[in-house]
Amino acid sequence: MGIVPIFVDDNTGEGLYSFVYDGNLEPEYDRIMNLWSNVQYVSEYFLNNLKYLKDPFFDGQSLDSLISLIYPEVLELDDMFQDYNEAGFGQFAKTLQQIFRPLFDDDYRLSIYQSAKTSVQRGRIKLLRIYAIRMGPNAYVITGGSIKLTKKMQDHPDSNKELEKLEFVRRYLKSNNFLIEDDLKDIL
Repeated sequence: MGIVPIFVDDNTGEGLYSFVYDGNLEPEYDRIMNLWSNVQYVSEYFLNNLKYLKDPFFDGQSLDSLISLIYPEVLELDDMFQDYNEAGFGQFAKTLQQIFRPLFDDDYRLSIYQSAKTSVQRGRIKLLRIYAIRMGPNAYVITGGSIKLTKKMQDHPDSNKELEKLEFVRRYLKSNNFLIEDDLKDIL
């Protein structure tokens, strides 16, 4: 169990990290991106969750249509992070706060250990969510992700599990005294 850098400024510790859970060989970012890139996994996931696809949110889209939306979202998420990484960490660079937003829409104040989410920036239906804990103005630790099938995370067992993972990582970070970006710099 621990934290690994995805892309990080060596001088400040700012950047994007991914959590690795006990028993997993790969960081969460890699794990979810690999799953979502696997058409067989995505097809089985939707087939196992057909009852959720009747929601008006899906606008009567066919199963094949929804499945075909996932891989382009994976590519767009990856491109979004790559573009950020390539922009660097200079004075005029974007911050991760422009990519991640608080998990709960009514949470307007940014704080340390805050749960956050991101999704693709285009399209009406956005199916993929990546979840993270905010460690500072420009430092986030990815805790996992889900295919969004319900309005509230608590209404689906998989996204509810992501809430539990967010809380687990928050407790882990607090118990190991990761308080500011400088603490993250020490794990590089």
